[in-house]
Amino acid sequence: MRILMVGHYPPHGGGVANHLDSVVALLRKRHEVHVLTYGPVKVRDFERDFVHQVRVPPRLRPQGDELRSSGLKEDSGAP
Repeated sequence: MRILMVGHYPPHGGGVANHLDSVVALLRKRHEVHVLTYGPVKVRDFERDFVHQVRVPPRLRPQGDELRSSGLKEDSGAP
């Protein structure tokens, strides 16, 4: 089966990202799994073939007070 998982990946200390990492590891034992993620991502070497990153357009990123209240860190936008 071919499966696409969407979420914040790879794990960076958050519960959802850690859960996604565990689910992907289990599913990859028997299925073709790809991950679609966003934000600043440092893909680990063994994941380069199945982790795909999309960039959030600047106009859709949280700004100013919205960014501070979300607890997110500002992304420089550099690749």
